[in-house]
Amino acid sequence: MLCKRGDTWYADITTANGKRIRRTLGTTDKQAAEELHDKLKYQQWRIDRIGEKPKRT
Repeated sequence: MLCKRGDTWYADITTANGKRIRRTLGTTDKQAAEELHDKLKYQQWRIDRIGEKPKRT
């Protein structure tokens, strides 16, 4: 789910195992926010379902 606080968009995602992820998307553009939200959801799906390790720096 996307929500807007002030001018910034935030993502609120519930994973398959019930974990809740709330994070800022750091953009004021709705289309860019939707793309980032979908990318975050896809990455989390790969971690939960395939067992892929999360990328860290």
